[in-house]
Amino acid sequence: RYRDMLQAADLHKHFTLPTLDPNAYHVWNQYSIRVPDGQRDALREHLASHGVGSEIYYPVPMHQQECFAHVTVKPGSLPETERAAAEILNLPIFPELEESEQERVVSVLRGFYEGRQKAAA
Repeated sequence: RYRDMLQAADLHKHFTLPTLDPNAYHVWNQYSIRVPDGQRDALREHLASHGVGSEIYYPVPMHQQECFAHVTVKPGSLPETERAAAEILNLPIFPELEESEQERVVSVLRGFYEGRQKAAA
């Protein structure tokens, strides 16, 4: 439902939705969107201020974690990994999530981007 709701609200132009494999069925343990242009943390704060939880599960790329300090990786050699760590935000998703709750998440997301458009005008 998220994909349909986010596309219907025209929000998919602001962030990247998860990729779907037409040959598979996903059960969505995490529903991760990629929020570009350094807006992820502001979006997360906006969601929280409206009572909508979100999560950043992997804020530090593996090659930058202390436990992998022994692995030599040149700075900047994994730019997509670093970009993903800075952009990914996980929206609420769990088996009992009601359609009305997803509609609320979408509404709060819409409010964030509408506010940005008004501020830019």
